[in-house]
Amino acid sequence: MLTLVVDTNILISSLISDKGFSYKVVQAGASGKVKLVSSLPMMEELNDVLITEDKFLMTSEEAEMVVEKFCELIHLVDPTGIPTPEVDNQPDHIVLQCAEAAKADYLVTGDLKL
Repeated sequence: MLTLVVDTNILISSLISDKGFSYKVVQAGASGKVKLVSSLPMMEELNDVLITEDKFLMTSEEAEMVVEKFCELIHLVDPTGIPTPEVDNQPDHIVLQCAEAAKADYLVTGDLKL
């Protein structure tokens, strides 16, 4: 089974539309066709985006429920101890550390710099 690290932007996009690639990736994980992987720092980032971004503006409780639903189908890895890679956009290092910790086959992201 393929192991895919799903960047936060993929999870967010899957919430916006049920017709796009991001939604299909999440559904593939939900159906067991692939293993979706993330980390606690990435889930915290998702929670923050859901609370602060104008297009969502969820309450803390609503955002927590969404994150919990994703955590039911995503395997969380602990990137502690993985060296911090040098990247232009500092928040991207948590995605790369997660991919290394998971020994992922692929990193699924909408960020063309990664």
